Amino acid sequence: FFRGWIEQILMRLVDALLCFPPILLAMVVVGLLGPGITNLVIVIGILYSTTFARLAYASTMQVRAMEYVTVAIAVGVGNRGVIWRHILPNILSPLIVQASLTAAATILLESGLSFLGLGVVPPTPSWGLIIGAARNYMYQSPLYVVWPSLLIAGIVLAINTFGDTLRDFLDPRLRKWL
Repeated sequence: FFRGWIEQILMRLVDALLCFPPILLAMVVVGLLGPGITNLVIVIGILYSTTFARLAYASTMQVRAMEYVTVAIAVGVGNRGVIWRHILPNILSPLIVQASLTAAATILLESGLSFLGLGVVPPTPSWGLIIGAARNYMYQSPLYVVWPSLLIAGIVLAINTFGDTLRDFLDPRLRKWL
């Protein structure tokens, strides 16, 4: 909402981090820091916060250019009022959809890193660890690999469906009853 040089520096840093695939950066950082749930949470949080920062910035700039925001500023509504009343409700639905996509991507990233031995360490349960341990027995009993894989696919689908439904409910532009 407030434009300045700090915003430009932060957005260029976000752009630099978005240039690389998250799995590659996560593998490098977790490889340097070592496997473990704490390092994994920190890396995933930093990697996916850039997507939210870029989306929130772009949505805010788009809503800020709308006429009703300009009118609100012109009639003397304060910055806090403009942000809470006009901007935040209109940028919330894309952020919710992004949160559901990010939750699904986080599950996939954690499972992939755990499968490679860079994620959580035993005895912490992880679908990636289960699939990694079951790959030795895949030819004798393929269901050891199939069931965790189906559960990963199912939870990703459920999270994405939930996020899309929540967006339809919360988006002010989709409300017909107002």
